[in-house]
Amino acid sequence: MKNLLLLLSFIFVFGTAFSQITIADEEGNALEDGQTYTIPVPDELMELGYLITNSSDSEITYIIEAVDWTIGAPFGVCGGGTCSDLTLLSPPANIGSPSSLDAGATTTAAMTHVQALVGVAEGNFVTVHVYEEGNPSNSVTFTFEAGVVGINDNININDNFISAYPNPATNYVNFSYNYKSNENAYIVITNVLGKEFKKINITNNKGIQKVGINNLKSGIYFYTLFVDNKAIISKKLIIAN
Repeated sequence: MKNLLLLLSFIFVFGTAFSQITIADEEGNALEDGQTYTIPVPDELMELGYLITNSSDSEITYIIEAVDWTIGAPFGVCGGGTCSDLTLLSPPANIGSPSSLDAGATTTAAMTHVQALVGVAEGNFVTVHVYEEGNPSNSVTFTFEAGVVGINDNININDNFISAYPNPATNYVNFSYNYKSNENAYIVITNVLGKEFKKINITNNKGIQKVGINNLKSGIYFYTLFVDNKAIISKKLIIAN
């Protein structure tokens, strides 16, 4: 009987330890526990999906909590069947109702995302905590913090230009650019968390560069013109493949 109880205890502990919530962005990049991710300062509504996966072999109930944020910054957190305007709340705040998630299932970005609205400034942040009901050790906490692209003080931004078309883009995108410098220049495409997906070298001070984007998933990206390894201009690119 003692051996049986020990075996059952081992199974319970083993099962609990490997009941695991994981979170990723819409491109499948993991949002690691305790990490802060820099997002662009929004010039319009930005929705940042955080996809919750139940990697255990049984259904769980998860709870979403906004544990801290810049008071007054226009962030919203969506999950648990609702979207909460954080300007109307005080930290910490539960978001929606506890929600069930089948074994191996993942939420969609429509279900779970953070909203960053115009008015979010550099340094504003929101921290989100997702955990299993009754098992708080099975959790992930991550932070989105707004930042700005660095500007080269020695280059006049008004002398430089870049745009993308079509936007939204499918299969390919054209970058029309103009920069007034004798230094090397290139264009970088990143996701909203700053992960680089493409780097396009440009050799003329003015021109149009056609770039294939078949390998990029649909979503919101940013393209940035770099001159002399300094970010000069950054704008939003929507890909609809």
